Amino acid sequence: MSYFLLEMLDEDWAGVALGRDDPELDDILAATGPVENWEPPSLVVYSGKLTDYLPSNVGMRLVSAKLRAAIDGETAGAGIQWLPASVTDKDSHAGFEYWILHPTKVLNVLDTARSEIARMDFVVRPVLDTSKLDGTPLFIFSEGDQRVVVNDRVRQAIEAAGCSGVGFSEVPVS
Repeated sequence: MSYFLLEMLDEDWAGVALGRDDPELDDILAATGPVENWEPPSLVVYSGKLTDYLPSNVGMRLVSAKLRAAIDGETAGAGIQWLPASVTDKDSHAGFEYWILHPTKVLNVLDTARSEIARMDFVVRPVLDTSKLDGTPLFIFSEGDQRVVVNDRVRQAIEAAGCSGVGFSEVPVS
C-alpha cells in the first residue's frame, strides 16, 4: 500500500481564509484527542476562489463538504473529528460551511533510522516503517503536525471526486 502527504496546492487563483490569531485555538487543534465544547471559528476569503482544501493564515485544515465526503467514504471517520467552521467569501458575501480536519490520534509509524527528524520531534523527511503500519487510512506523525498522511485508497477517492486545492506527494516506505 502506498501512502501520500495530503497537501494544499498553492495556486495563484486560490483564496486564503483569514481568521484572527488565537493561541488557545492553536493549542486545541494541535492536541490529539477529541475536542469538546467547540465554538466554530469564522474566517473570510478576501480575494481568490474557494477551494476544497482551503489554506488559512491560522493553520487550520479547512475542508469542504465535497472533500470531507471523499475522505469519509474511505475512512468512515475513523481517527478523525470534523469540527465545523464558517467561511465567508467577501466578494459574493456568501457564507460556506467548511470542516476542520482534526486527526484524533498520532501513529508511531516512522522508520526513525531512515527518516530525517529535527529537534527530537519535527519530521523533516518521513519514511514509514511497514511493520508499524496497521492499515489506518489517515493519520499524522506527531502532535501538532499539520501534515496529514493518507493511503492510496483515500488519495484515489479525493482525485475521483475532483477536489480542488489538493495535491499529494508519496511518502517513502521501508
